[in-house]
Amino acid sequence: MKTTMSKHLLLTLSIVLSFTLMLSACNSGDPDTSPSDSPDATPTAGDASSPPPSQPEKPVEPEEPKVTDGYFFFAGPATADLPCFVRFNEDGSYYASYFNGAILEAGQYEVFIRDMDYISDPGADGEFGTADDAVATANQVVVLTNYSTGATQEIAFDGGTLFDFTLGGMAGHITMSHMPDYAYDPEIEEMPIAVQVFYYQNDTGSSLTLYHNRTFNDFTTAWEEGTWIMENGVFKLSESGGASYTLTVSENGMMATYVKGGDTLEMTSTTREYVYSFTAVAMPDGLPMEVDIALNCKPDGTAQLVISHPMMGEFVVDTGTYSVANMVFILFELEHGGSIMGEPDFESASEEGITINVAYIADTVIGEGDGAMPISIDCILSGLLTM
Repeated sequence: MKTTMSKHLLLTLSIVLSFTLMLSACNSGDPDTSPSDSPDATPTAGDASSPPPSQPEKPVEPEEPKVTDGYFFFAGPATADLPCFVRFNEDGSYYASYFNGAILEAGQYEVFIRDMDYISDPGADGEFGTADDAVATANQVVVLTNYSTGATQEIAFDGGTLFDFTLGGMAGHITMSHMPDYAYDPEIEEMPIAVQVFYYQNDTGSSLTLYHNRTFNDFTTAWEEGTWIMENGVFKLSESGGASYTLTVSENGMMATYVKGGDTLEMTSTTREYVYSFTAVAMPDGLPMEVDIALNCKPDGTAQLVISHPMMGEFVVDTGTYSVANMVFILFELEHGGSIMGEPDFESASEEGITINVAYIADTVIGEGDGAMPISIDCILSGLLTM
């Protein structure tokens, strides 16, 4: 009997113990004590049932540098060690500083997926554009459009580097290295650029100025301000009060049509009669004395070669047109002088501009009709091309 009772007691204790273990197992699944992936979940101090720390997350692979990260930089012998950089912004605009800020440029950019050959190495002779150049192919192209001149530049973009970059129409075949970690601050790096300035009725007090940060000030018919964008080569202005205007610049960049409300204003880029003037003192063959010679460029894109002297007055001896390419190369198409390319003196570059030398050689005449006097001119005219 005692043995039978003992067996029953052991069986009862076994059932109770099993039931207790089952309850313990159920309580361990309570949501208040289950492990959490939240980094804010912290165990209570001294709580023996607190869960172990969460496993560390898998490291995130770093993203490839974007063209808008940091900036692209160059400093070397081709620029006399003057630093140059270009910055690409998220809004599709760019800002460039060449030769330690001597030339500033701003505009729009686009990146295209297409092939473009570039010179990766000038070869043993160290000269670009020769037979021993090493040529590579990039599968991306960056196209810059200058706000001020409308000029475009295509640049090979390969492996995060810009190749065959031309700095402000001057130093060419430059390689710009990407520095994506550079802490670029526009407030520190950028000097304000007036990318377009036009005057109404040749009046300095009636100006319209567009700045590189896409703001404008308008003093033409009343003082106004606002922002602008460029679409299909036309500047579209949004005045702070909500009005919308358009500015269409001529191909040579010297004149513009400003449509604001019901008014259409014809504007010029200068209040002067001549935009540029290149001069020399020389004695043409056929004249007995030295005379002043000037090649004057008007806002409408026309050019005149003028000879003057106090004893003989002033005579226009040649006419034609001019255009500016790549910011600093000026091309003349003249009746007597033919096609003449003004050559920049790169060493003269400054914040004011760059000296251009124009070699003029031609046979022409002074006067008209029976009184015309043939002369031959051979001289170098020089003048400042402002940026």
